[in-house]
This record gives sequence, structure tokens and C-alpha cells, in this order.
Amino acid sequence: MLFVALGGILNRIIITLLFLIFATNAYACLVPIRSPEFDKLIKITWDREQYNFLIAFPEKADGQLFQNLTLNISGKDKDFPGTSADLKTYSKDGKVFAYIRSLETLENNLSVSVWWQSEHDLCAIIGQVELIKS
Repeated sequence: MLFVALGGILNRIIITLLFLIFATNAYACLVPIRSPEFDKLIKITWDREQYNFLIAFPEKADGQLFQNLTLNISGKDKDFPGTSADLKTYSKDGKVFAYIRSLETLENNLSVSVWWQSEHDLCAIIGQVELIKS
């Protein structure tokens, strides 16, 4: 009888612990982590002669590996729907690079979002910068 009672209590403890472990993992990160610290990792260079932006950033941020680079375009005109697209990247010496070709007369707002999220990380880290021709 004692073993049955102990077994029931032990089962409840195990189920409670499993629930707590899985519940904290499932709700540990509801939104990606963003901060100016991660924005500063992204370096943008505008090449006036080639009409393109060079984007450079580290392969890792806060221990997480680079996963995705997205270009967001939104227009000044309310009729411009906006769009986003993944960009092709190149790696060299622990840095990731991407080029964006642009027209000199482009009047839309361009921004780049860099996502770092390793395979088993719960929260993505996002850095975002505006592309400014200067």
C-alpha cells in the first residue's frame, strides 16, 4: 500500500516537473530579441559608382548563428504595397556579406533585417538597419 501511495506522489511530481520544463520552453520567447546593440553589428556601405549597398555583419550574435537576411521595401506612396525578400549572402573570415543593387532614383524606404537563430535556440535575435545613400 505504501508503494502505491509513493508511486502516485512520484508520478505527480514527475508530471508537474515535465509540465514546468515544457511550459517555460514554449513561452520563453514570444517575440524576437531586438536592440540597438544588434543593429550596430550590421555595417552598410553605399557605393555610388556601382549603385549598390554592401551589407556586412558577423556570423554570430550573442552565441547564435546567422540564419536569414531579409530586405524590406516600403514606399513613400500609400499605394506602394511594400515587399520583402531573402537576400543571397557570402561568408568570409567570420563575416557575412550581401549586395543590394539599387537605382540612383529609388525613392522607397529600404531596410535590412538580419536574423541570428541557431538550430536549438528559442529566440531569434534581429538586427535592423536603414539603407541610406550618402
